[in-house]
Amino acid sequence: MKLIFSVLIAYAIWFFLFRVEIFNFWIRFLVSSTILLIIALLNFKKIIKIYKPNLKFLKPLFIGLLTGCIFYLLLYAGFYTFKELVYEDAKSVYNLATEIEPSIIFIILLFTSSCEEIFWRGYVQNSLLNYYGCYKAALLTALIYSSVHVSSLNISLVFIALIMGILWGFLYNWSKSLLAVITSHITWTELVFVILPLT
Repeated sequence: MKLIFSVLIAYAIWFFLFRVEIFNFWIRFLVSSTILLIIALLNFKKIIKIYKPNLKFLKPLFIGLLTGCIFYLLLYAGFYTFKELVYEDAKSVYNLATEIEPSIIFIILLFTSSCEEIFWRGYVQNSLLNYYGCYKAALLTALIYSSVHVSSLNISLVFIALIMGILWGFLYNWSKSLLAVITSHITWTELVFVILPLT
C-alpha cells in the first residue's frame, strides 16, 4: 500500500513538474526530485547504505560512466535515425535548457538524477522484487517510470523514459549497485543536456 501511495505521489509531482507554470522548470525539477528522494528514504531505509564509505566504489563508478556513455550513443543513433519524427519533441525539451545557465543545469542534474534512481530503482524496483522476479520488477518499474512522463505530452520523452527505465533497471539487476545506476543516469543526462546536446 505504501508503494502504491508513493507512486501516486510521483504521478502528482511529475504533473506539477510538466504542467504547472510556476517558477521555472529547473526549480520545479529540484522540488519534485527532492520529494521523490524523501519518499524513498522514509520508506526504504536500507538504500541509505550506498553512502557508506567503501573501497569497492570504483568498479560501480566505472560501470556507471561506461554505460552512461553507451546509452547516450544509443540515444544519439536513435535520434538521427528517426530525426524527422522526433525533432520537434526534442526541441521542446531542449527549450527548457535555455531557462538557466548550462553550469547550473550541470549541478542540478547531479542531484536530480541521483534522486530519481534512489526512488525508482532503490525504492520502487526493490519493493517490487518482493512480489515479482528481478526482470518483471525491472520492466514494471520502467513502465511506471515512463508513464509518469505522460503529463509532459511529449511522446518521444515517454518512449525514451521507457527505454532508459528498462536499461537502468536491467543494469541495476546485473550490477547489484545503486551507485552504478546513479552514475549511469548522471553521465547520460549530463551528456544529453550539457556536454553533447543532440540538437
